Amino acid sequence: MKTRAPHAIAAILALVVVAVWAKSVNILTDLTPVEPKKGDVGISVEGKGYRYRDKRIDVRVQHLTPAERLAWYQQRGVSDPFAGFLLPQENYVFFKVRFENLQREETVEFTPGSSMFGTANLVDETAVYELFYKESDGETRLAAAGKTLYFKALHLPPGEWFERILLFKYDEEHQQKKVVLIMSNILLGHEGIDLEFPFNTTFKKERR
Repeated sequence: MKTRAPHAIAAILALVVVAVWAKSVNILTDLTPVEPKKGDVGISVEGKGYRYRDKRIDVRVQHLTPAERLAWYQQRGVSDPFAGFLLPQENYVFFKVRFENLQREETVEFTPGSSMFGTANLVDETAVYELFYKESDGETRLAAAGKTLYFKALHLPPGEWFERILLFKYDEEHQQKKVVLIMSNILLGHEGIDLEFPFNTTFKKERR
C-alpha cells in the first residue's frame, strides 16, 4: 500500500485551506473611537464619535451604521441613495463629518480628496456615478448622493457650519484591529492642520 509523501499531504492541506478561505469574507460591521492620548490636544470622544475643537474650528466625526445613515438621511428629508443597494461584504464605510468655523475673519477650507481611511482613498464622484448610472432610479440616487457626500472642496465662511458624509471602501485583504481616518490639509486662513481619528474595528466573517 502506497503512502503519500509529507510534502504532498502539506500541499493538499494548503489547497483545502485556500478553498475554505476563498469562500469567506470579512465584513466590517462597526467602528469604535479610541480614547485620545494625553498629548492629543483638542481631541475628545463624544458618544460613538470624535470631536476636535480649538479657538478656530470645531470638527465632529462619527461612523454611521446603515441604520444610523438611514436616520441621518431621513432627518434631512432625503431618500438614502444607498439603502438596499450596497452589499455588506463590499465594506463601504460612511462618516458623518461636521465643520464649524469659529473664526471671525478667516475661511476654513477642506479638500475631501486628501482624506484616507487606512489605505483607502475617498470614494469620489466618478466612482459613485459608476455605482448608480445603470439603475432605473440612478438619477435620483445620484442627485441625493451629490447633495449629501463630500465631493467638492469646502470653503466655509466665518461663523458658519457644514455637515456631509465622507465615503470610503475598506478593501484591506486582512482584518486590521485599528484603522485611522486621516483628514489632511485643513486650511485655517494661512495655517494648515491634519487631523487623525483612530477607530477600533469590529468584523464578522461570513461565507460567500
